[in-house]
Amino acid sequence: MSGNTVQFDSNEERNFDWWLQELKELGYIKEIVHQPKAFELSSQLNSSWFEPYKKKDGGKWNTEELLGAHVYTPDTYIEWDESAIDVFAVDINSPLRKKKARSF
Repeated sequence: MSGNTVQFDSNEERNFDWWLQELKELGYIKEIVHQPKAFELSSQLNSSWFEPYKKKDGGKWNTEELLGAHVYTPDTYIEWDESAIDVFAVDINSPLRKKKARSF
């Protein structure tokens, strides 16, 4: 149905694509991109410290990686049309959404 040569990892992904294509035909979706460009969720975190020499002046700097960078590649990028807001997608920044939010 999608007309492109996307390879899906599962039947669920293929069925989801069929549903997305139907929503696109109905005007709820502007764009669908499969396997879009990856983006970094968090950068690498390092720790550095100075270690003085024991028997002479000076020392050296050491660096250790505490956490590696975390990169995420979504299966699908969906650009929703305005008509899909509050039907299939939620704008978390909308005034109506903020008004409905409860504070604890």
